[in-house]
Amino acid sequence: MQGGEPRRPALLQQDSSGPLWSRREATCLFLDVSGFTRWAAGLAEGGSDGAGEMSDGMARIHGHLVGTLLAHDADILGFAGDALLAWFPGLAGRDRPVRRARQAAAVLLEGFAGVLPDANASIGLKIALFQSDFVATQVTVDASDVVTWISGPVWQSLLPITHDMLAGVSVDRLPADSEQAEVPVVRPLAAEASPGGLPHGRIRVLTVVFVRIPGNTGDECPTAWLRATVASLGTYGGALSKVSQDEKGGVLIACFGLHADGSGDAAHGALCWLAALSPYEGQPVAAGVATGRVFLGPVGTSRRFEDAVLGHPVNRAARLSMHGEGGIWCDEATFAVVGERHEVLTRDLLDLKGLGLVAAYRTRPWSGQYLPQAEVFVGRARERDLLEVSLRDLATKGRGAAYVLAGPAGQGKSALLAHTVAQAEQMGLPILVLRGK
Repeated sequence: MQGGEPRRPALLQQDSSGPLWSRREATCLFLDVSGFTRWAAGLAEGGSDGAGEMSDGMARIHGHLVGTLLAHDADILGFAGDALLAWFPGLAGRDRPVRRARQAAAVLLEGFAGVLPDANASIGLKIALFQSDFVATQVTVDASDVVTWISGPVWQSLLPITHDMLAGVSVDRLPADSEQAEVPVVRPLAAEASPGGLPHGRIRVLTVVFVRIPGNTGDECPTAWLRATVASLGTYGGALSKVSQDEKGGVLIACFGLHADGSGDAAHGALCWLAALSPYEGQPVAAGVATGRVFLGPVGTSRRFEDAVLGHPVNRAARLSMHGEGGIWCDEATFAVVGERHEVLTRDLLDLKGLGLVAAYRTRPWSGQYLPQAEVFVGRARERDLLEVSLRDLATKGRGAAYVLAGPAGQGKSALLAHTVAQAEQMGLPILVLRGK
């Protein structure tokens, strides 16, 4: 079913001058690849070699998963690391979504062992089939970039099911199909399951932040808050990874260190950004911060994929953000690189789900006078140097140049432009700023 822009669900790909959203009562499929994070974390220690092996392994796994779902006319709503959520719309001539969902699940389970990248890896597949409502909203977070927000009852419907899946059991809670006619088996295209359809990812040491949006468990997407929050990321050297909802409410995931001058600057920028975040409807956000080696790269196939961040730091940040006391909690690696720049309120050993006892530090948000934007700007050293040299050439030699800043939402384009404008003002250069839609 998937066509058009491969980073977004098909049901949101339509022409509209206003906000795009859709509410559906649907036959849903949720799958989880167990053991995937452990396998990925082991390869992350291998640097660039590990990144290539991991990219090829994921191409095989997701080629089977995504290819099978698309072959059964499913629409993939979103990826969540080693999991994904899809729904099966009714289609003319093939209007049995319950039957197609069950057939897809059977093909997924049957062929999974044959696509594992390592026969010795303890990687398994669990699938849940269920009926639920969901709301899909497309949000433009800056001039050209959009994100997809999946909300509604689907997450609460999934919560009790995931408890059963933790025990390694696949769950089928779809209604019985009254017709017993044979359903043809549909296999994914062979090209879907071969490496090379998407570029290889890379291994980086990053600081990962999970932000929990308090009280946001309904259908409504916090559009204004998201736009302001994403716009502020670049000032502190951060980049948006994902926004969505889960059974506990709204979630925003950001990464720091993609262009930072050092891991200490990345972690420092992350904590400064969290301290500066506006409350959501009067309530402060809760956040988890973790630092370490992660895999950055696409998951899915060339027909449907998302850019992902995978590894143990992602899991630690997610679990820390869910700690009952709220606030900003950092792992040991983050605290080690920020040193004394942030005051620690509490140090504790937290028993985090799936991770055991983890040393964690709750930091005090900065509440005094913030440094000016130009002073807290971290990262983008190569781009800053290039633009500064061009400005000096213009100021001293009258020699101009033209540059285009391009990149996904939250990558710091606006912050870099503001930094460059401030430098031009200091040099006494005339400035003309044009904005368009």
